[in-house]
Amino acid sequence: MSSRIKRATQPPKKHIIPFVLMTVLISVLLVAVAVAGSAYALGQSWLEDLPDYQKAGAFNVAEKTRVYASDGETLLAEFYTEDREPVEASQVSQNVFDATIAIEDERFWEHNGVDFPGIMRAIVVDLTGGGRQGASTITQQFVRQTLLQDEANDITFKRKAREAYIAMELEKLYSKEEVLMMYLNTINYGDGAYGIQSAAKHYFS
Repeated sequence: MSSRIKRATQPPKKHIIPFVLMTVLISVLLVAVAVAGSAYALGQSWLEDLPDYQKAGAFNVAEKTRVYASDGETLLAEFYTEDREPVEASQVSQNVFDATIAIEDERFWEHNGVDFPGIMRAIVVDLTGGGRQGASTITQQFVRQTLLQDEANDITFKRKAREAYIAMELEKLYSKEEVLMMYLNTINYGDGAYGIQSAAKHYFS
């Protein structure tokens, strides 16, 4: 009588699974490194031709030109493209500082020029259909209105990256108080009034 011997089915070799997982993991890491490298290179290319934000007068804006009589006191005429009269911090009410920060940039005293939590909040609001929400800080707005004025209407990641970089560098060069005053002396308050002094005269005198 012949015996029948059944060949046992061999289980899959277990050492293959770790090898496959390791291969997938390495592939993912390589792709991540490649993407990060490309993003870094792209970001660096966006910053290559930045205006010189460290140059004296880099953030100067247009002011009035006044013509006086020979006595040096009698004002004969004023010429300007932007109605602006810069003032010192001591001439501005604390209420103006508080209101500006509350409306434009509530985390002004905390961030380093760019409000990253604010950016994430704005992205979430946009994606969830809550309407478009801005996240530009006071420092970024100031940079956009001065050094990057020619790019102000350029709604691209490149302009945003350039603006954010200069904003962070600006806060290394100036104190928060100085940045806030530069902003208040620069911003357009509407109806041809530039800066807090001209706005106060235009709307309240």
